[in-house]
Amino acid sequence: MENNSLALWQIYQTARFSPFSHDSRTNRVLVVLSVWNAHGKTCSAMQNRKLAAFVAALLRKRGIQFQTLWGGSENMCYRELTFAFYVSNTNDAYAFARLAKQKAFYIVKNRKLTLCATNKGFLPKTLGNVKEYLISVPKRQLIYANNQAIAE
Repeated sequence: MENNSLALWQIYQTARFSPFSHDSRTNRVLVVLSVWNAHGKTCSAMQNRKLAAFVAALLRKRGIQFQTLWGGSENMCYRELTFAFYVSNTNDAYAFARLAKQKAFYIVKNRKLTLCATNKGFLPKTLGNVKEYLISVPKRQLIYANNQAIAE
């Protein structure tokens, strides 16, 4: 992370997510990874679609199933398309975050949500029980619309 790294790191700590399933009984690591806005910069709708398609194709090629969800502000006025998927270990999580060109990502292990900096510029920060970071938003508010984190 560069110039505004501390500010971004603090913003990432406040993220909320639309509901997704997770199994606390598995030894695998659940990765929660934005697939929009590479390198923490606002991208066009086309750039975001290409990045999401690239990451989805990569996951499918490796036989990894993923869930699609939203990650964003508490009221979801700001949101980014996000994937949740299982990997064998945290090194794989870091690798996928680099491939997705993201500055940070989240892992869920033992019901705990942990924020990780992709370049390891900050120590991973356990935020708390993942359920505290899941919010229910009516589906009609989560459709593709003009209040998403994209430049139009």
